[in-house]
Amino acid sequence: MARIEEHDTGVVVRFEGWEPLFTLRAQLEVPFGAIREVEVVENGLRATRGGRAGLLVTGVRKIGRWGIGVGLRQLVSVRRGQPALRLRLDRGVTGYDEVLVGLPDAAAVARGLRAARP
Repeated sequence: MARIEEHDTGVVVRFEGWEPLFTLRAQLEVPFGAIREVEVVENGLRATRGGRAGLLVTGVRKIGRWGIGVGLRQLVSVRRGQPALRLRLDRGVTGYDEVLVGLPDAAAVARGLRAARP
């Protein structure tokens, strides 16, 4: 399961287990200056857009890169029944418009990130 680690200068999204196989990376480093918005979405499975390169188990799990064909680049690891943290990003810095990560404590992580951003 992916996790978010907060550091002095930003956050690191770490992908674990099988996730790097589908995201094509073990982690994504995001400086605070590249985070445009922090949001909690109740259903992360519904928050993805466009085509994908990754794992899709309909109604259960999504891991990989979404947004193919719609001009949006999303890095995703979400599952059914779990809220997700959505970070809207500066694509020029991170290569992605959004990161969408399912977390059992998404609301608490969002509050912490909002407080930590300059």
